[in-house]
Amino acid sequence: MKKIPWVDIALWVPTLFLAWVFGNQGWSKFSDTSGWAQAFAAWHFPVWFRILIGVGEVSAAALLLMRRTAPIGAALIAIVMLGAM
Repeated sequence: MKKIPWVDIALWVPTLFLAWVFGNQGWSKFSDTSGWAQAFAAWHFPVWFRILIGVGEVSAAALLLMRRTAPIGAALIAIVMLGAM
């Protein structure tokens, strides 16, 4: 009987959740009819900035899914979220 790698499970569950959340939210920023488009317009940001944030979030989500690039993805998420604050 093989032992369950609890450490791997403990790391991958939040990683997959973060990738799912940031992937979905980043993807939604590409739509001109989304609530994000209205919010960025209300905040007086240009359209390219919304698209840039979407690219950053989708890229970070993809980077999180590979062990070698996960730290880069995490740093990108941290940068995006610091900017959101």
